[in-house]
Amino acid sequence: MTLIFKAKQTIEFIGDSVTDSGRRDLPFAPLGNGYVCKIQQLLQAGYPELKLSVLNKGVNGDTVTSLKDRWAEDVIAVNPDCSYLIGVNDVWRFLSSTAAKLFPCRNLKMSTANA
Repeated sequence: MTLIFKAKQTIEFIGDSVTDSGRRDLPFAPLGNGYVCKIQQLLQAGYPELKLSVLNKGVNGDTVTSLKDRWAEDVIAVNPDCSYLIGVNDVWRFLSSTAAKLFPCRNLKMSTANA
């Protein structure tokens, strides 16, 4: 497997509660207890010589609009080598909105092929 990161790079994850995962609460600070922590553990176990820095900038309840408001402080000012945006709040808020009721998803049936 080819790793895209180089030595001493900073990798930042920004998003909503899926990213946050308790990053401000002991004993999980500062990475939280979710995927950001797991990625950091995997990178440190597999590539300790790279000394990568992983940051968690997730905020519970955030949407794209909220991220826009804090982008300069949380991403531009930090200047990470790589930044990943992950979140689901915009999707579920849309699905629970009037717009979703006007444009409902059709029920889809999953099929499996017999081998």
